[in-house]
Amino acid sequence: MKTKKIAQKQSQVGGKKKSVPLTPKQTKYVRERLKGKTKKQAAIDAGYTESMACAATAKIENGEIRRRFRLAVQRHCSPEHIAQRISEGLDAEETKFWAEKGVVMDERNVIAWTERRNYAEMAAKYGGMYVEKQELEVKEITDGSSRVARLSELLARAAQRVAGEADAGRTD
Repeated sequence: MKTKKIAQKQSQVGGKKKSVPLTPKQTKYVRERLKGKTKKQAAIDAGYTESMACAATAKIENGEIRRRFRLAVQRHCSPEHIAQRISEGLDAEETKFWAEKGVVMDERNVIAWTERRNYAEMAAKYGGMYVEKQELEVKEITDGSSRVARLSELLARAAQRVAGEADAGRTD
């Protein structure tokens, strides 16, 4: 006997969004993700196929599931706790081991550059200091002095746009 999928759209009731119940698979997926499993493993454990699990973000994580994750994070992680963990990540290190014939001869802590870069990017995004890559349109200018003036104008516009986006993202 087949069961019909429950619609996952949110309906408007009195100006507020009403949550729609998740299917049993979706509920299990959320639980498994909150336990710390990868998206793929959580999807497989929830009963999704391998192909669905490999594309969990696109195929499983709809608006209601993302809302549930957001609420769980807000309930269990204070902004101070998140900021502390990001701060710790900025100083990330990893241990490198050197072995000979299967026996560890030496180990050293070294800077984990990839982790630090990821945490720096995360800190900048959450702090409103990071702007995604943008494209500027520049028309060909033949006169040297007008080229400098046009470039200055474009840079000023870009700076205003960046400042406006950064101000829009802040919650001081």
